[in-house]
Amino acid sequence: MKKSKILLLLPFAGMILSGCDFKDIPNFFTQTIPQEFQKIVDGMMGKKSEEPKKEEKEEQPEGQEEQQPETQKQLVSISVSGEFKTQYEPGEEFDPTGIVVTAVYDDESSEDVTSQTTFSGFSSESEGPCTVTASFGGQSASIELTIKATFYEFKQAKAMFAADEEVGEVDVPNYAGEGLAVTIDDSDLAEKNDILYYVKNTTHADMEAYAAALTAAGWTLEQDEYNDYHGTYKETRASVYVADYLDYSSASIWVEFFIAQKPVNSITFEPIISAAALQNITLVIPAYEGQNLTFEISETGLQYLISNSSHEDMDAWAASMTTAGWNLETDSYGDYSGTFGETSVGVSIQDWIGSYYDGILITFTGVTIPAEYPAQKINDDLAAAGVTDSLPPYSGVSGYYSYYSKDGERQIMFSVATGDTEASAIARYQSDLTGAGYSDVGADTYGDHHFESPNHQLNVVAWAGSDIGYDGYVFVDIVVL
Repeated sequence: MKKSKILLLLPFAGMILSGCDFKDIPNFFTQTIPQEFQKIVDGMMGKKSEEPKKEEKEEQPEGQEEQQPETQKQLVSISVSGEFKTQYEPGEEFDPTGIVVTAVYDDESSEDVTSQTTFSGFSSESEGPCTVTASFGGQSASIELTIKATFYEFKQAKAMFAADEEVGEVDVPNYAGEGLAVTIDDSDLAEKNDILYYVKNTTHADMEAYAAALTAAGWTLEQDEYNDYHGTYKETRASVYVADYLDYSSASIWVEFFIAQKPVNSITFEPIISAAALQNITLVIPAYEGQNLTFEISETGLQYLISNSSHEDMDAWAASMTTAGWNLETDSYGDYSGTFGETSVGVSIQDWIGSYYDGILITFTGVTIPAEYPAQKINDDLAAAGVTDSLPPYSGVSGYYSYYSKDGERQIMFSVATGDTEASAIARYQSDLTGAGYSDVGADTYGDHHFESPNHQLNVVAWAGSDIGYDGYVFVDIVVL
């Protein structure tokens, strides 16, 4: 036996001599023998010592990058889709059925978060547009809804009548219908006590029902050849005009309330006489006589529409015009036209009673209109809309013009002066446009040339009115780019 093994057995001898139980040998070794000798003992007893385990790093498959700790994705936006209710009756509660709200994250992933979305902003107390806000995780999206109108109250017309001392309170019934949309033109309210309502999303049957409601409220109505209604309220000057324009550009029923003019027995033409004097032309225009006459004057002051007159009144005035020095001729319709003395100032006298104008239409020509003509009206409207480009005035002479500006549509119409043609009048205005810095951008399919304003804000085209039956007129259409 080798010496090392003998030395290791010496402790056993001590244990035996001390009467130690041999079962305690393992504990003896583990508790008293230094650890460096434990390996030797384990070897003698045939037991393999366990080495401390080392953490092994998991090898990644070849070509695969080591996974990084997962970062939390960020919400970028939410969107609304689906088939859901967009039209509500007044007083109805919000119904989110069918609305799908989708969350979009910065990793381009998305998920349905409808059940976690809150909706706010809904109110059905009054008709019109209603915006509901969908909110989730700090993001929001808008949902545009409409609260239907079951009737429309003409509050402005009622206030207009009430403000007139001679008219006072007027029974103006509400207009009934489903989903009505109403816009108002009150541009003539201050000067003419006139307000026009464009009632959309309605029908001719609704219009007939409204005419019946007016009659029941005390209005006296008459129908014209177009089946439109005209009338007054009891013994007052409160007036109404109800017309079907559903098949026209406005796509609406027109309901116009106005206070009729006080009737007069004599109409003078002083503004025209003064305008001619500025051109060193002395005119003599006798007063137009009649009973309970009313009249409207065009923007230029060169055209008068006289109502509550008769063909006999017109003949009598034509006779007084002849006596005053006017050279008049009559045509097959019994209308008159001619000039004053040796001047180029002309006049036309036409009987439109019971027809389109429903009155006597008197138009003067050959008098220079103000330089601002109707372009100033349009330019004021454009400036209010934030447009800096403007229209140049028409350099020719026109006896009549009109302008129209409503719902984004703008148009000027002027009559062609005596001795001029539509083609030359259009060419003249095109020259006015180029002189003002407009550029010709080419002709359309109708052969009409379009001109673009210096700052590229307007597109303007002039065309002859005879193409649609308005002989002797030039139309100028204006589109804001």
